[in-house]
Order: sequence, then structure tokens, then C-alpha cells
Amino acid sequence: MSGQIRKTNLSFLKSVCTVLMLTVFTACDAPRNNPLDPGNPDNNYHYLSGSVQTLSLPRRPLASAELNWLPDGQLLLTDASGKFDIETIGQKNGWLRCKRDGYISDSVFVHWNGRRESVTFFLNQVPIVDTAAVYSVTINRYPDLQQQRLGIQAGLTDADNDVDSVHVFLSSPRLRKYLTFNPNSGLYEISLNPSDFGLANLAALIGKPFLLQVTDKFNHFFELPLSNLQRIITEEVDLEFPVNDAVTGSQPEFRWKSFTPGFRLHFRIEVFTREIDPQLVWSLEPIPSDTTSVTPGQPIPTNQTDQFFWVLWAIDEYGNRTRSKTASFIVQI
Repeated sequence: MSGQIRKTNLSFLKSVCTVLMLTVFTACDAPRNNPLDPGNPDNNYHYLSGSVQTLSLPRRPLASAELNWLPDGQLLLTDASGKFDIETIGQKNGWLRCKRDGYISDSVFVHWNGRRESVTFFLNQVPIVDTAAVYSVTINRYPDLQQQRLGIQAGLTDADNDVDSVHVFLSSPRLRKYLTFNPNSGLYEISLNPSDFGLANLAALIGKPFLLQVTDKFNHFFELPLSNLQRIITEEVDLEFPVNDAVTGSQPEFRWKSFTPGFRLHFRIEVFTREIDPQLVWSLEPIPSDTTSVTPGQPIPTNQTDQFFWVLWAIDEYGNRTRSKTASFIVQI
């Protein structure tokens, strides 16, 4: 009897195992009709991929650019190769925005024509101010007159090479002026008078923040910090020799009085022909601030004239400068 019971139990267990196995196999073969199931061939997933590169040539991938898929608010960053992949549910047309520090943001409207779309962004670099100078120029004239000017120089790095115009801007007193590119210096430059600001002198401009306004060929507008005016040098360097048509040899010793205004500076000497259109024939810079004389290392050329004048500039660490009165001399060989 017990043997029959054991045989019956064994048959029952085999039946249960068979049913369980059939159930598992049947479940594995169940239709995958959930629209959110990636394994469903008719799922509702859509895929948006692409890359972010520089507009400038040669193209470079931009890592860590931020992508914002607006329809569902997804945010992600490009990888080291500048690539990205977005997985979204549903065929929702919308804007994809791209931004990265140092570049102009861009966006594109994605209209789904299937389940996969691809987008490539070419970002325009924001120009970089790599040279900035706002400095005063004081010119001393006879008998005791001073003329002031403001010099502005700006150097730009623009990998896209699409700068169209550059202006200097000051909010108060209000000023906006076009800067001309100087191919010799590679800088955008302008020289302004106090009257350009509606002022009698430049003193009111000390510490004012000047801005650079740059427009590119795609009409993008950038406002970049430039610099400010640190000081105006009103002290004058007094020349000692040669002066008043003194007769000298071809390598005269130029002398001036000690000049100690209380800040760091250096000198620049310039010698010009004395004619309607003066020509620079010799200059030397920098000359240390504790120097009071200098002699040219070569003769001053006298093939055009024997009459000359010289000036001495004192220039501080910010580029502010003052020029002495002119002093004339005659070279006799």
C-alpha cells in the first residue's frame, strides 16, 4: 500500500513540474505589446543623436556642451568626442537647445520623420579680449600749455575670424566710437579728445569702466569688458641739452632733469627732422627711470637736413604717458 502511495505522489510531483515549466515557457513567449517596453518592436521610443563642434576650421569636437530637449526637459552633456544621445518617449516635435561656455548658444527645431533623427551643432566662439589698454596722453607745448588725449587699444582673438565691427562704449559720460583696425599693430585703436566726451580734460574719466562692443558678420552682438583709465600724468619732463638750436656732433649726449613723480615708469626718446613733415630718425625705448642722459649708438643721419628736434616721453606701467616740450638742435660734422 505504501509503495502505491509513493508512486502516486511521484506522479503528482511530475505533473506539477510539467505545469510550471509550461507556464514559464508560455510567459516567455507572451506578446510584448507594452508601448514602453524597449523589446516591443512597436514601442514608442524615439532617438535623437548628434554632435557639437566648432564653427571654425578645422572642426573640433566640444565636450561638456549642454543639450536641453525642451519637450520633456531632458538635460545632458556631450561626451569627450562632442557626441550626445537622447532617448525620448513619443513623437513630440520641439526645440533642442545647445550651449557651452565661451560660445554662442544655438537651437534647432526637431520635426520627427521617423523614430531616429540626427543633429549637428556648429558653435561660434565668443571673441576674447587678449589686449586691452585705456591710457592718457599729455603733450606739453610752449609756453605752458598741455594737450590731453585718450588712447584706446584692443586686441581680439576670434577663432571664427568673423568680426565685423568694434566700438568702444562708455555709459557716463556717454560715448560710443568706432575702432579702426591697425594692421601694423594688429590692434583695434582710437585716439579721443576730452571734447569727444563733452569734457575740458580727462580727469572725470579716471576709474570709469570702458566696454568693447563687437558685432560679427552674423549680426551677433557681444559686450566685453575692456579696461579703465588709471591716471593722468600732468608732470612735465624738463630737457637740458641740446636745446635752442644748440650745435652738436652727430652723436650728441641728450640730457634731462631727474623725473620722480612717485610711480613706476620708463622713458622713450625720439629725434625728428625739423621740417614741414617731420621724420623720425632715431628712437630708444625703454630707458630706465633713474636715467638722465643717453647717447645714440650710431650717428644721426644728416643726408636730408642738419636741423632736428627731440622729445622725451615718460610712460607708466599702464601706458599713461607725458611728452616733454620739443627741443631743437643742429648737427655739424
